[in-house]
Order: sequence, then structure tokens, then C-alpha cells
Amino acid sequence: MQTRTLTGYLGQDLEIRTLPAQSRIVTTLVDEEAPPPRLAARYADLYAQLPRLTEEREITRPGREIGRLSLATHERGATTWHRLVVEDVDRLEWRNLRLFARKGAKVQVTARERRVEFTGRDGQQRTLVELVVTAFRTLRRKAEAQQVA
Repeated sequence: MQTRTLTGYLGQDLEIRTLPAQSRIVTTLVDEEAPPPRLAARYADLYAQLPRLTEEREITRPGREIGRLSLATHERGATTWHRLVVEDVDRLEWRNLRLFARKGAKVQVTARERRVEFTGRDGQQRTLVELVVTAFRTLRRKAEAQQVA
């Protein structure tokens, strides 16, 4: 998992979305008891022929809130846009994010890469790189810091 630290300017205000609850069916192997040691060696080939027991269960993930931002970084005269995702908007650490994540603000973000694969409207398979924010810090320009002081 690759982690990067970027410094740039926010391209939009924090947009909070509520993701719907999701569920999926998971098939898992059932742990079976091993045969008694005195019978294991004698009937090993018969035990190997028995079908493996499995069980199906549904895993449900509740609806949750995520935040989306875009970040512009400038390197070598070129501007690169990054798609930022904040997975735990309600955590106390993100209070600064809610207050100071305004378009045009200079920020420093530490994030890990996540690749999302999806099928586009045209039927083509696409890959999107999102940066999941793990740390967020607002930076002030020198002029702003002198005005506050």
C-alpha cells in the first residue's frame, strides 16, 4: 500500500455523501473436526474423498458518510488534479477538515492510493485512482499568518 504526502490547493469545498448500505453473500469453509489420531492414518484416503463443508452467509455493511475533495498540485509548471476521499467524516480529527476545507485553501495531505475499477457508460472497463486521506493539515500563507498575529 503506497502512501504519499501532497501539498496543494483545494479545488472544491468538502462534499459529503451518504453511501447506501451494502450486502454481499460470502461462502466460507466450515472447520471440521479432525479424525481421531488412531483412525487418521488408516482412513486418510477416505477422509480425503469427503466433500468440504461450506456455509453461506450475508455480510451487511451499514450506510456511511464519506467526504470528497479535489486537490491541485503544481510541479514543474504543470497542474495535476487528485481525487481525495475522506472515509470517516465524523471522527473528531476531521473537525478541522469540516471548518477549513474551503476552495482555494492551501493544505498538506497524507493519503494512501486506492484503485477503483468500474464499467463506464460506454461499456469500457476503467480504473480510477483515489487518494484516501489519512492525515490533513491546513497551511497558511505568510501574509495570512501576519494578519492573524
